[in-house]
Amino acid sequence: MSDNKNKNVQIFELDNGVNEKHIGYSFSQLQQILNIEGINQYIAGFFDGEGYVRIGKNIGKYENYQLEMGLVNTDLDILKKIQSYFGCGKFNIIDNKRNKSHKVAYILRFHSWNALKVLKIIEPYLIIKKERTNIAIEFQRRFEDTGKGVSLSNKERQLRETYYYKMKELNKKGTDIDDDIEIDLKNEINKINDSNKNTEQPTLFDY
Repeated sequence: MSDNKNKNVQIFELDNGVNEKHIGYSFSQLQQILNIEGINQYIAGFFDGEGYVRIGKNIGKYENYQLEMGLVNTDLDILKKIQSYFGCGKFNIIDNKRNKSHKVAYILRFHSWNALKVLKIIEPYLIIKKERTNIAIEFQRRFEDTGKGVSLSNKERQLRETYYYKMKELNKKGTDIDDDIEIDLKNEINKINDSNKNTEQPTLFDY
């Protein structure tokens, strides 16, 4: 241990999970920060492996674009804990009735500003879906500049269309994005079921 009398510097030297940005916090504050960062890292890994992000498009009287992200798993309890942690999100169920050996899977969905809220928190820790997440964040922030329910200029409409197709390209979707997402989710569910057959892994929330 260093002879330095500054307690905060001693904490910095003793805890490998702390870096220079944490100097100046009390020990109790550091514990809280590190716990939150650990949870955010866990959820980011969860999203990288078992999540999706997309920009949906509805064509009616006006073209409407909406950001959506989701987490898919057969463990409803862990998804409920993530929902509680962020304070938002809605559930959908996928029941693969064609294969009775597969469990029912659940989707925790976040839309628009709630999706932006979650993505901004987990973005620093992402690896696989980092580029898609940055595009999603840029896209949703366009609404801060244009406002809600405002008639879009041709330039703004073209810009949102660019985000839509860029996301579609990164997700490697087909021509019908909604059908492709459901197919991708079912494939993901099959992988989850296969990996969970004989194993019970603890989550970060269990510690």
